[in-house]
Amino acid sequence: MRAGRKKFRETRHPMYRGVRRRNLGKWVFEMREPYKKSRIWLGTFPTADMAARAHDVAAIALRGRSACLNFADQAWRLPVPASTGAKDIQKAAAEAAEAFRGTGIGGSHRLLLH
Repeated sequence: MRAGRKKFRETRHPMYRGVRRRNLGKWVFEMREPYKKSRIWLGTFPTADMAARAHDVAAIALRGRSACLNFADQAWRLPVPASTGAKDIQKAAAEAAEAFRGTGIGGSHRLLLH
């Protein structure tokens, strides 16, 4: 087993897909581009909920409607990137995360659903 995978398992969020914790309690997300080895860096966020929203935007943009989402019941609220380019996905992901800052949507609400 590679050390990088072990590190990911130790830092990933127990509930949210693709979200992991960095030093100082910040949450980050990056997603592998389909059929490529490269990843799209979506940023560092103050809460896991915000990083999970960024994941959902990228997942829909790169994998379509069949993507596994953290907040599938709220996918209609997410901004749609102008294209599948990394810059457009990053911009839309940042908008989605910021739109849900401090709204209380997600988090404990999600715990009740599952």
